[in-house]
Amino acid sequence: MFEKVYPKDPADFKNNEIRTLDFLSKNKFCNENFDQLLRDLSNQYIGNRYAKGVLGFSFESYVDVTIDRIIRRVYFGGLVFVKGSLKNQKYENISYYFAICESNRTPSKLLRKFHFDCAIPGNTREKPHPFFHLQYAGKLSDHLKKAGFLGEHCDHLEPWFSEPRIINSPVTLALLLNTIFIEAEDDGIKAFLMTPDWKKLIRDNEELLLKKYYSTCFDLVRQSCQSKDKSFILDYCYAT
Repeated sequence: MFEKVYPKDPADFKNNEIRTLDFLSKNKFCNENFDQLLRDLSNQYIGNRYAKGVLGFSFESYVDVTIDRIIRRVYFGGLVFVKGSLKNQKYENISYYFAICESNRTPSKLLRKFHFDCAIPGNTREKPHPFFHLQYAGKLSDHLKKAGFLGEHCDHLEPWFSEPRIINSPVTLALLLNTIFIEAEDDGIKAFLMTPDWKKLIRDNEELLLKKYYSTCFDLVRQSCQSKDKSFILDYCYAT
């Protein structure tokens, strides 16, 4: 399933993520409301824009949004590692996360942390993993550790425990941010979600991955229903 969903050339996927960084860096609402995001874009955008070789894409930051009537800091990030020569690159690792803090201070107790991974064909694993899956909570990234997060802020989430891996649709940086913003109660963010520019960015990301993902799922479900010995989940959704 993975090959049917992701762009064949990892550079195409990386460029999509770079376009999201470019959008965020130029968007007036983001510039006026998310100071740290702007600083991280300034520090990390150039490196992502021109990175070559092993590292395909990597970005982490946070936004302060109101959730459950309290302003909370929400960290988010994603990385795409590739392998091979510059002319023949292949995906090695694709991973995203977001973490909701108890307050808008750094560090503070993590209330929720979700980790989105891809099981890329050809990689070694002890047991089958869904090609696209969600985990709770996932280990702390190096970025979070450098920000001061320690075991005391996340051990209650049992981040060492990787199971279960729940089948989930694939994620991009824009789709991840969209999920965070939809949960926010701030009037400004609610209005921002409805702007033509943001909707176009989300549509472009839906076109890139979700259209292929759901059409592939539909085709495979139909095939499995017509078969006497196939199951969509057991035969098509897991990488062995």
